[in-house]
Amino acid sequence: MIIGIDARALAFPGTGNARYLHQVLRYLIPMRKKDTFVFFSHREIHPEYQHLQEYPNVILDPNRSKLPGLIWMQWEVPALLEAHKVDVFWGTITLLPLKKTTAQIVNFHDLNSFVARDTMEGWTGLQHRLMNPRIIRQADQVLCLSRTTREHIRRHIKGVEPAKLTVVYPGFEMPETKPARPPGFKSTWKDFLLMVGTIEPRKNQKVVVDGYRHARARYQASLKSRSDTGRKGLPPLLIVGRKGWKNEEFYALLKSGALEKEGIYFLEGASEAELAWCYKNSGYLLFPSKHEGFGLPILEAFAYGKNCLLSDIEVFREIGQGCRFAAPTDFREWARQILEIADPKVRSKEKPRKLNMKDWSWKRAARQVSRALDDSLRIHNVKN
Repeated sequence: MIIGIDARALAFPGTGNARYLHQVLRYLIPMRKKDTFVFFSHREIHPEYQHLQEYPNVILDPNRSKLPGLIWMQWEVPALLEAHKVDVFWGTITLLPLKKTTAQIVNFHDLNSFVARDTMEGWTGLQHRLMNPRIIRQADQVLCLSRTTREHIRRHIKGVEPAKLTVVYPGFEMPETKPARPPGFKSTWKDFLLMVGTIEPRKNQKVVVDGYRHARARYQASLKSRSDTGRKGLPPLLIVGRKGWKNEEFYALLKSGALEKEGIYFLEGASEAELAWCYKNSGYLLFPSKHEGFGLPILEAFAYGKNCLLSDIEVFREIGQGCRFAAPTDFREWARQILEIADPKVRSKEKPRKLNMKDWSWKRAARQVSRALDDSLRIHNVKN
C-alpha cells in the first residue's frame, strides 16, 4: 500500500497537531514496513521531525509551494497523489482534496467551527463551516480525538455514517530528557498551581487569574480577622505558554511582571525539559479552557501524579474523571476551589493521580490508525 500523508503539521514544531502526528508516525511507519509512506507538505519539514525521513519506507515529496494550505490542497495535491500512485491519503489536519481519487481518512481534533464559533471567527471559521461537512461525509474514515468530538460531529453534521467515526485518543510518554529548572526560576515557585497552554481566549486563563486574585484577597482578609499570622500564604500561580491570538492586553499584563507581587508568574516558551520540571514540582494543574478537542495537559499532570482543577466542559468530564471542576465563566467558583486546594488538610485527603501508560500509549493510537488505513482502502474499493 502507498500511503500519502498531509505532513504540513511537521513544518511547525510544538503545536498539538505536530506532536500528535509525530508520535503516531514514530510507531506507525515501522509497524507497516511493507508499505510506503509519502509525505506531502508545501513547507519544509522542521529539523525536529526530519528523522522520520530516515525510515527506508518513507519518501518526502520534493514539491514546495507558496500557495496557502487550503488552495495547495485543492490545486496541487490531487496531481501529486496521482504521480506517486497513492492508495490512501491521510488528511491529518481536517483537510482533504475535494477531488477524490484515492481512499481517504481524515483527523478531526474538534468541531469548534460549529460548537465554539467565538474561537474561530472570520475567514477561518467560515472556511471550516463550509468545508467540514463535505470532508467528513466524503472521507472513508474519520479519526476523532475524543468521544466528545465524535458526538459533536454526529450532532452537527447530517448524513454521516456513524460506523466511520473512530475515536483515537492521543498517547503520552514521559520525556526522555531530564527535567530542567527554567532559567527564570523563582525561589517562591514551590508546590505552585500550574496552567499550561497558548495565551488565547479559548484557553481562558484570565478566569483563573481573576479567581486567584479574588482568592488571595479573601485569604488575606481571613488572616486579619483571625489574627493568625503564622499561616502560609496561597501557593503561587505559574502560567506556562506562548502568545496566541486576540489576547494582546492580557498577554501584555502577564509579560509585564506586574502580577508577580500577587504571586502570579508567567513562563514563556518553556522547553520540553522545563515543562517536565514544572509538572514535577507543581502542586495542582488548573485547566480552564472554554473548548477543547481533548486536553493533553491532563494526561501530563496525571503522569506526574498531580490532581487537576478543570473547566466543567464535556471533554474534560470524559477524560478527567475524579478531578475537581469549575464553571469556565465563574471566577468566584475558581476562587473558592483554589482556597480549598491551598489548604494542606484538604490536599492530604486527595490521592495522587496515576496514568496507565498502556491505556494511553502512542503505540495503541498507531494501531488504531493502521486499522483505519486498511478499512478506508477496503471501503473505497467496495464503493468503486
